[in-house]
Amino acid sequence: MDTDDLNQLEKQLHELFMICVDLRKENDALKLQLKKQDEQIQELEQQKQLIEGKVGSLLSSLGASEPGHE
Repeated sequence: MDTDDLNQLEKQLHELFMICVDLRKENDALKLQLKKQDEQIQELEQQKQLIEGKVGSLLSSLGASEPGHE
């Protein structure tokens, strides 16, 4: 290999390295986004359970849970 080949190879390696750095940053950002979305889903599931409990209590107090009262 001559100097030009080595310089070209070094340039290509540098470009590949920069692509890897960009991909790592993007991957880290996606992981953080996924973590936040997972936390939001868990929070929404808790809210859903609370609402379902309140709705169940209201229906019971209204007697709507008995057959024929729907």
